[in-house]
Amino acid sequence: MLYKYLLFSVLALVACKKKDSMEFKESGKVIASIGDKNLYLSDLGDIKPTAEGQDSVQLVEAYIDNWLRNNAILIEAERSYSDNENLDKLVREYRNSLMIYDYEGKVIEERLDTIVTQAQIKEVYDKYGDQYLIGTKLIKFWFAKAPEKTKKIDQFYVDWKKGNRAKVEKFCEEKKLTCLFEDVEWDTERALLSLVDQDVFKSSQLVEGATLIKNKNGNEYFLKIIDLVPENSVPPMEYIESKIRKVIINNRKKEILQNLKDNLYKKQLNANKVKIYRN
Repeated sequence: MLYKYLLFSVLALVACKKKDSMEFKESGKVIASIGDKNLYLSDLGDIKPTAEGQDSVQLVEAYIDNWLRNNAILIEAERSYSDNENLDKLVREYRNSLMIYDYEGKVIEERLDTIVTQAQIKEVYDKYGDQYLIGTKLIKFWFAKAPEKTKKIDQFYVDWKKGNRAKVEKFCEEKKLTCLFEDVEWDTERALLSLVDQDVFKSSQLVEGATLIKNKNGNEYFLKIIDLVPENSVPPMEYIESKIRKVIINNRKKEILQNLKDNLYKKQLNANKVKIYRN
């Protein structure tokens, strides 16, 4: 009850002060505390709820609860670091890491060439393609599903087996059938099987050149394998092109950073600012 009273008091204080942002920030009102730590009204920052809104109550309540929990952890963490020297060391190391990370990011942004040509991708593919073996079949296919009583379905199957795409597409459009022509991009075996009802087709049936038809649950299912890459094979270059592109970009980043470190180190050496003290 006291907690709810506190929340509504906070809402009232905010409502009274929201016209004057400076007064709001400098009010110095303590709205919660834990140990020797205080949460001030000004710490609410841009949170400006209204007293009459239930969402506002929940917003402030969540903010205060989160602050209390975080500071409970902070109090215990401060107790565990009785050795200030060790804590200072951690702070210095963290600060140094942040500065280095930020500086390296700026250098990469300035110097990185993000253009990757097809020739560069092919070069990596030819050399290291066997490092990208796939654990599944990759398939290009046609798929169709039609109610078994669809008129002229037998002629449709003839056109399907012949690979007469124009007639197949026309029939699908006229009869409003579920038809997919995934013969440009590669799909995984799992993606293909997820399109059909359970156990209509089996993995062992998915072989290159297969033309399959099955009647089940009042539907005719058609599947034509246009192209197939067996599992545990090197995938086509276009399938892993984006991965290779990322590898090339990452290698360029590593090279930029390595050259940066080497050049800056040499700069300090040439200025006689590097000293190694040995016993």
